[in-house]
Formats: sequence, structure tokens, C-alpha cells
Amino acid sequence: MKQLLIICTLVFIACDNISDSLIMPPSKIVFLRAVEDRRDIFSINRDGSGERNLTNNHGYYGKPVATPDGRRIVFDVVGEDSSGSPIDAIIAMDSDGSNQRVVMDNFSHGALHDVSPDGYRVLLAGVVVSGGYRQIHTMNINSGRLVRLSYDHFLSTGNPQFSPDGSLVVFDGFKEDFNEDIYLTDPFGDFERRLTTSVDSETDPHFIENGEKILYTEFSSAGYYSLCTIDIFGRYKQVLEAGFNSQKGIAVSNGGDKIAFFRWRDRTEDLIIMNSDGSGRRRLAALPHAFSPVFSPDDSELAMVIGETSPFWEIYTIDIASSKISRLTHNNVRDTSPVYLPF
Repeated sequence: MKQLLIICTLVFIACDNISDSLIMPPSKIVFLRAVEDRRDIFSINRDGSGERNLTNNHGYYGKPVATPDGRRIVFDVVGEDSSGSPIDAIIAMDSDGSNQRVVMDNFSHGALHDVSPDGYRVLLAGVVVSGGYRQIHTMNINSGRLVRLSYDHFLSTGNPQFSPDGSLVVFDGFKEDFNEDIYLTDPFGDFERRLTTSVDSETDPHFIENGEKILYTEFSSAGYYSLCTIDIFGRYKQVLEAGFNSQKGIAVSNGGDKIAFFRWRDRTEDLIIMNSDGSGRRRLAALPHAFSPVFSPDDSELAMVIGETSPFWEIYTIDIASSKISRLTHNNVRDTSPVYLPF
């Protein structure tokens, strides 16, 4: 009886481990690789193994974006396809590079940014409309249908992002008054709210704390960057980090409660992580020439780009608990724009 109990226990543990490995396999990272006059999208396992080329078009790619379930990747490309024919399109494909499909053809303006929580729409910034103004749109990944969200006289728009529940969209816009400010709208363009009104330039907004607040970068006339937060009505401004003079990307954890950023201060370039209210600040590492941080799906590590030897850039990760740094790519080319897939 005792032997049977031991055998059943071992079987249970083994099955439990198999189940965990099937449910939580190692996630992948998708990134851009630039070699001479062409770019391609690659994927690599989180441990640096299994590097794979997903595209074969001879042209310029924008930063890829992935649906929340990691099953599809959307990107824009201008140049030539694999057969040598001209291409100027937004393309969707499966995460393994298969089933590439043109979602929108003859599209040479605007930039892809965020994907909606339901995985059906992407946000486009800088789409040119009548009068030469550049506006925010959503695009349906299946049909290519565009919906215009912004209507003010913007000379440029950038960095749009969906709220965690998909009900709001935040972006930065630049108008005739030569100020960049933070704006809020919804996925249908039913309203537009200007959230910042200072003489400084406010850019790169991110939703934090379940979409109740917005994190952004403020650039003062004195030439300094600050990290600030406001609520979705533009109230209760809080300065989380002031006075550093270099800013190379902000990462917000998937839970919305952690912020990571690079700063250059006192001749040192550091990777900093802190809580979304500014508390718990911790220096993870001194990382010269690093940029574009992004949290892993489980928020346990960050991927980033480090310019090891100019002009070569490589993909690295850093474990948040231990600060252990791992180099994933070793190709002496330009690898940029890392994006995690949740499997």
C-alpha cells in the first residue's frame, strides 16, 4: 500500500511538472535586424537559443508589434518583397513567420504602435489627412479598415497607446503653438482631451496603475528630462524623476505597477526600476549605450538594446531580481526593437 502511494505521488508530481511546462513554455523575443540596406524580423528564445529569420523582404521595416496572445505579428515594410516586386504595405503574419498577409497596401506614411487588448486593432500615428495634418488612427488587423481618432490641427502625432481595458487611447501631439502635449481620446474618436498645457514639451505617454494614471516624459526649456504622472483628466501632476539629461525609452510592467528607464547623470548611464508612484527606486546596472527597455510577460526581466561596439547593436536581457545581464545576439549587426511574445 505504501509503495502504491509513493508511485501515485511520483506520477502526480511528474504530470504536474509536464502540465506546467506545457502551460508556461519559455517566451520568445521578436526584434529587427538591419544589415546594410535591408531589415528583417527575427525571433529568438528568451535564453538566446533558436534564432530564426521570420521575413525575407528587401526593404525598410518599422518596429513590429505583437497581439497580446502572441499569435500574430504586425509590421510595415517599404521596399521589395521576396520576389523583387515593389512593396509598400502593412503586413500581418503568424508568430513563426508563416501566413504573411497584406492588410493594407500602398501605405507609406504613419507608424505602427500599440495593439488593442482584444488583439484586433493596431494604433497608427502620423497618418496624413487633408490639409497635411497628421492624425491618430486605428486599423483593423483583419480588414485593414481605418478609424480616425484625432481631429485637431496636429503637425505631428506619436506614441499612441491603448488603456489596459481598451476603452481609452493616449498620445502626444504637436501643433502650431510648437508645444508637444499629451492628449486623450477613445478608440472611436468620440472626444479629444488635452491633458498637459505647460510651456514644456510632454511626450511618450504610458498608462499605469490599471489605466488610472498616465506616465510621460517632460522636456524643459533648460534642456532636462523629467518623468511625470497625471490622472486621465490631466490633474494631480507628480514628478517622479527630475533633472536627468538623457532619456532613451520607458518601460511599464504588464501589471502597470513598475517603471524602468535609462538615465544619464553625473557621467553615468544607469538602468533604474521603481514603483509607479516613484517609491522603491533601485539601480539595476550601469549600462552605457543602452536603450529601448521592455518588460517580459512575467515582469521578471527586461530586454534592451546595447550598442556594444558602434555601429553594432545587440539584444540583451537583465534579470530584475539578481541584475544578471545576458547577451542574446552575437552578430555584429544592428539588432533593435525587442518585443516579447508570451510563449
